[in-house]
Amino acid sequence: PFLVMELVEGRALSAALAEGPLGAVETARVGAELASTLAHTHDRGVVHRDLKPANVLLGDDRRVKLADFGIARLIGDTVRHTRTGTAVGTAAYLSPEQVRGEDVSTAVDVYSLGLVLLESLTGERAFPGSPTESAMARLHRDPDVPSTLDDRWRRLLLAMTAADPGQRPAAHEVAASLEDLRAPQ
Repeated sequence: PFLVMELVEGRALSAALAEGPLGAVETARVGAELASTLAHTHDRGVVHRDLKPANVLLGDDRRVKLADFGIARLIGDTVRHTRTGTAVGTAAYLSPEQVRGEDVSTAVDVYSLGLVLLESLTGERAFPGSPTESAMARLHRDPDVPSTLDDRWRRLLLAMTAADPGQRPAAHEVAASLEDLRAPQ
């Protein structure tokens, strides 16, 4: 048996962010493609569970690819590969329900995407620190969405990172909002 994967010429979003924020229009472009990818994935019953800048590939051809579905889970899958109450994913981008070890839904990917977009706009992680500090901070506060951001961005990011997963928009709604944000006003 063997696995064949696409070679993406380019770099990870994490490398791009090491040079500074992307800017609003580029963040909207990258985010819209990611949200569309998530919508497609979610429609097929899969939750990624580890969306972070290192898993976002920016192709030299300007395509955006979501990589590393290694800990993805089928929605409603009753076969557990981790113990109940165990968090799976990268601490800086986990949703509150992942930190608590609760069952996941597509809302966890929307939350993580919100943190990635916030970092792409500001150049700062919303929850820095050690993995434990980063994860625990999620249970005590919402991410700081700067008041200096455009109101459309603020509303979207606050919705995406709502503590209650039921209050978060679906990935296809995020994609539509980001398409609107691609055109500066």
